[in-house]
This record gives sequence, structure tokens and C-alpha cells, in this order.
Amino acid sequence: MKRRSAQSGEQEASEQDSPTCLNGASVGSTCKELEQMMTEVAGFGGHRKIYEDLVKRLANADIATLAGHLNLPINTAGEVEVPFLGATYLISNTDVRRIDRRRCSDVTASALIHYVLTGCSSRPAGIFVPLAELAGPLFKKSSFSQSALEGPIIKRFQGRIQELLSIAASIGGRQGGISGFGSISLIFDVLPNILLQLIFYDKDDEFPARATLLLDAHATQFIDFEALAVLISIFVQFLTNEVTREIADMKERYLEDFEAGQTFQSERIRIDVDRIKSFAAEFDPQPFHLDERAATDSIFRGFVASGWHTAALTMKLMVEGDLKPAGGIVGASFDEFRWLRPVRPGDELRVESEVLEVRASKSRPDQGVIKVRTTTLNQNNKAVQVLVGNLIVLRGPVSS
Repeated sequence: MKRRSAQSGEQEASEQDSPTCLNGASVGSTCKELEQMMTEVAGFGGHRKIYEDLVKRLANADIATLAGHLNLPINTAGEVEVPFLGATYLISNTDVRRIDRRRCSDVTASALIHYVLTGCSSRPAGIFVPLAELAGPLFKKSSFSQSALEGPIIKRFQGRIQELLSIAASIGGRQGGISGFGSISLIFDVLPNILLQLIFYDKDDEFPARATLLLDAHATQFIDFEALAVLISIFVQFLTNEVTREIADMKERYLEDFEAGQTFQSERIRIDVDRIKSFAAEFDPQPFHLDERAATDSIFRGFVASGWHTAALTMKLMVEGDLKPAGGIVGASFDEFRWLRPVRPGDELRVESEVLEVRASKSRPDQGVIKVRTTTLNQNNKAVQVLVGNLIVLRGPVSS
């Protein structure tokens, strides 16, 4: 049976309010800063100057008025809370951070600042249309054509429908809308009132996999297409890359979310000679960390990394792993710290952390402490370092 497609929304089209721009500019006007970001967004790198220029504009903005106009909440610190793809970002007059106070990419931060500075009042149409119908001058560029955006989704999820549903849910997606026969339809709130629909047909004996991205027909009344294109590119990155896992796992864990016996993992990191020498030259300049020949006559009988290098890598792996205590990994003390065997060039390290104890603070009701044993292992699952530390963790908000 041949497939049929449809372009529709979750609700009937409604009469819209006239869009009102806070800065008095045309919503569809081209933003040169965003145009520059658009040419490089797929790499998720750099863009520091663009971000810094936007922050300068943010410094003089009336955050409260902007938030009120967009119906965005403001926390007690005076920061605007912006939900974006399953996570919450905090925008102040000085920067953009995730809810756990960690920095986000310059591309994401720049797009969110642009949304807050120039976003307009309107309401969704409830009707979804192809991106080309809302296209600005950048959409015809090869990196941001409809096929270029949809291709990675097809490649990543053909034959993996359940994985698509799981990852979509982790960034706020939900099933909804109308789609063609043999497909699934997912709706995402890219930003408040800016809806994106993904229709995905999995491959079968007759047809290859196909993905279609549609935007709410009023999307460009909230924010210009250039900024939308940046946001959609970020969305595709989140959906198809390991960034998705990072965002899902970035949801902070309060003291109440921890219990003894929980374990947390990290990815792996490979150690090479250059990294060992670079660290040692600055922080532990001993011959057996700097010179292979000298190392053969040492107690280690070969070239090894500094123990403090192992400790620093352990910290990096913990931060990038899935422990994620609210407030960050903030140490109060160590009960144990041992190096069990040397780390040599070519070793691949990972960490496993186990919660040993959870206790509330008697003097500070807003926080507590978790005792965690973190074991650093090599590629042979041999422990190279073990530490038992006490981490300060914030308690969750009290329900009113």
C-alpha cells in the first residue's frame, strides 16, 4: 500500500493576535550575527564573538519586561527561565546557563538570547507547513536545505523506531498531530509557542525511510527565520547525536534523588604520550613523566602519567558522566584517596561511582552530603585509582 502524507497540527487554526516586536524591528529581518552562526552551526564550535556581542546587547535589556512579553517565568535571582528541548536555561543580563549553572554552547546561548531580545507576542496557528514556506534567505544554502536537515534523522533512526521515541521523549517530544499511513508523528516545543512536527516513515520492503520536518505556520511571527533555522539545526543535533544523552542526563539530581547503592558511569578517555608530557611539564615535572628513557630506570620501569593527571582526568570523567548532583560536583572532603597502579600511554580510562551514604545537613536545611566511592578503571577493568569523597548536594525545592 502506498503511503500518504498530511500536514496538520494538534489543534484547529485560531485567530492570532497581531505580532508585536519589542525592539520595533521587522520580525523577518535578517540578523547578520545569526547568518554567520548558520554557516557553522553543525560543528557546534567557536562563535564566541557572536555570543559576546549579543551579551553586550543583553546587558542593557529590561529582562523583566522581555520575560513578561513572552510569558516566561523569572526566578528569584531575576533570571529568565527558558525551556528548550527538554532542558531549562537561565538568561540573565550577563550570560546564559543551564539550570545546573553549567555553561551551554555559544550557538545555543546566542539563539536563546536572540529569542528573548527579539521574540514577539503571537499564538501558534496549529497548522504545520514545510520549512520552505517560511524560508528566509539562508534556507537555500546546502547545509540548511530541508534534505540536509532531515537526512541525519533518517540515517540515525531507520529501523530504530523505539530509540527515536525514547530520545524524542528525553527532549520533550510527544506523539501527536496527523501523519500518513505507516508513520509516526512527534511534536516538539522548540521554544514556548514555537512548535515543530517530525513525521517519520521507517523503511520497509517497498519504501526507504523518510523524515519530514514541519513548523507551525506562525513560527516566524515569534522569531525570524534565520534564528529558527539555527534552532532547528540544534534540534537535529540533539536528536541524532550524543548531545541528546547529555541533555537528558543533565537533569539535575537533588539530595532526595540519591540513595545508597546507586551507581553511575562515564564514557572513556584515551591517554597518549603527548598529553602525559603536557600535563607533567606544567604540574608534575618529574623525569618519569617527561622522558621515556629516564622512565625506564625509575620505579615504574616505563613511562607513566602523573597520579595527579589521573585525578584530573577522573574529575573530567565524573563531570561528563551521569552522576549530575544539583549544584555541580562540589567536594567537601576525602575519606580515602589511593593510586593502585600506574597509567601508561594507550590506556583508556573510565569511572564508576557508587553512592555509599546520603545525609541531610543539620546546619544548612537547603543542602546535604552524599558519600561516593569513585573507581577509575583502565581498558582491562583494572582499578588504577579509588577515592571516597563527600559531595555537597542541594535539596529539592519544597512544594507549596
